[in-house]
Amino acid sequence: MMDRVEGVLEEKVQTLIDAIVSNANNPQTLLPTFYLSPEVIHYEDRKIVYL
Repeated sequence: MMDRVEGVLEEKVQTLIDAIVSNANNPQTLLPTFYLSPEVIHYEDRKIVYL
């Protein structure tokens, strides 16, 4: 099995980050809530959301 990086579509990066942070801060979704500071990493020609 080979490992590979899929990445996130550039136009979806902010939407994905917003959804992750929103759910992490919603006590109805995740308890206890916690602070996230996602970063976008550029790898080759792809974007990766690092949490």
